[in-house]
Amino acid sequence: YYSPHKFRAALGYVSGKLENQIRFPDYLKASGAEPASGILHDQSFFMGMPYHLKRTPTSKPLMVLFEQKECNSCDEMHAQAFKNTEFLGQLKQFDVVRLSLFGKTPIITPDGKHMTEAEWGRALKVAYTPGIVFFDASGKEVFRADAYLKTFHLNASLDYVASKGYLAQPSFQRFVEARADKLRKAGIAFDLWE
Repeated sequence: YYSPHKFRAALGYVSGKLENQIRFPDYLKASGAEPASGILHDQSFFMGMPYHLKRTPTSKPLMVLFEQKECNSCDEMHAQAFKNTEFLGQLKQFDVVRLSLFGKTPIITPDGKHMTEAEWGRALKVAYTPGIVFFDASGKEVFRADAYLKTFHLNASLDYVASKGYLAQPSFQRFVEARADKLRKAGIAFDLWE
């Protein structure tokens, strides 16, 4: 699901056999700016600094968004999904933090480690923005989306984590199919591509 700019960069990375010389996210950053707003969007539901993300048994699930300024998929997600009523309703069940994939801001991770945004992004092997990583109340990663697909799928991701659907159905795709069938049977209109 790479944009044309990132797909061209990926082709250059592979054809140049650069995997032993530079990590792909670093190559993408150095390969030139893609058409994007050039800003990190703020949202009222983002946690503020300091970023103390350590989980406790009473914590809400944590949704971590890794973004960067030159990210047209991030721009689209903020313009579309983050204005969706279902999304905003489901979001009340989560703590949400937006981090810069290459940022230097110190954080405390869900399992209590001290590092920077960039160090944690590398440790989690986030290679694409937006990268969305979900953690449960124990600080364990339970699901991730390595791209912004569309609003329907982002809403399904929130449902998958909030309902703990991952415990009963390890295949997210099957969860999405069952969720879509349930919505259809309830007469709820939706568009998979919005």
